[in-house]
Amino acid sequence: MALRRFLLPSAALACLLFGTVAGVVGGVAAAQNGDKPREHVNVLGVNGLIDSVVADSIHDAIDRAEREGALALVLQVDSTGVVVSRPEFAALIKRLGATSVPIGVWVGPAGASAEHAAIALLRPADLGGRAPGTSLSAPGGIILAPTLGDFVVSLDGVKSRAGTLSTAEVEVNDAGQPRRRPTVDVRFVEPTLMARLLHIVASPAVAYLLLLAGAGLVLLELFSLGGGLAAATAVVCLLLSAYGLAELPTRSLGLGLIVASIVAFGVDIQAGTARFWTAAGAIALVAGTRTLFGGGLDGPVGLPWAAATFGILGLLLLVVRAMPSIVRSRTTAGGLNPTAAAAAQPGD
Repeated sequence: MALRRFLLPSAALACLLFGTVAGVVGGVAAAQNGDKPREHVNVLGVNGLIDSVVADSIHDAIDRAEREGALALVLQVDSTGVVVSRPEFAALIKRLGATSVPIGVWVGPAGASAEHAAIALLRPADLGGRAPGTSLSAPGGIILAPTLGDFVVSLDGVKSRAGTLSTAEVEVNDAGQPRRRPTVDVRFVEPTLMARLLHIVASPAVAYLLLLAGAGLVLLELFSLGGGLAAATAVVCLLLSAYGLAELPTRSLGLGLIVASIVAFGVDIQAGTARFWTAAGAIALVAGTRTLFGGGLDGPVGLPWAAATFGILGLLLLVVRAMPSIVRSRTTAGGLNPTAAAAAQPGD
């Protein structure tokens, strides 16, 4: 019994020591014989107008690349302009130039663009590239790279702020032809889901359509007694639209004309038929749509014609066709015939 009490702890201690020694030896062997971890290049997509969300995403991507020791940070750009303030954008360009991580900027894929102030992202880059079929307002001094992989390979041999980059090696294929193969991993950096949603809301088309949707729902709630559902949805739409309009170069004149058109529509909806105020509201709506957005940095911020047409026609259909029918049906359901009520005289 005593022998058993002695042998059990001794065996357990021996197993523990053996496992520790084996783990250390195995780790050393793996370090000596295993492959060295591959270096990586971080990639961030810069799409749409460069607003505060995109600017913050670039700053965060720089921080992450510095923290992770990335070989380089590549910005994949497809942008038509910049809507942040000039000092904020200047600070972003300065940060891109001051970071210790080499910066590459690739405009792609085919059909992408870097227009107006967005072209300034190429200025601090160690290497700039573009895909065939892209649109650049200042296309000189950059390489042609059909795909993002080709651009990463093209970073090989570039004399950057961190020294000469090594991202590829030459290999010979079965046909005996040499080709360059990437030797680094590509890690895509994504903003948070909330950041992506806010960036979508801050696009001109979405902010404009949310504004008209909220306004239409307000009219629906006021004149149809919808029980609060339309009002709650309107509040959500208008809050999201307010964020988007605050991010964009929104003109007070255009916004005021759209609000005035909603008030004019309400006058004729109350009367139960489209008359003078409906026509005046339609004119104000078109004028407000055309003047809603001003210019960003070094370029205009345009509202797509498809979104403008859809918004105007949708709101006019609601005001001219749907709302009068809703008001008449509500009045009839309340026990009052509008025609009889108009013809009735006091004392009859």
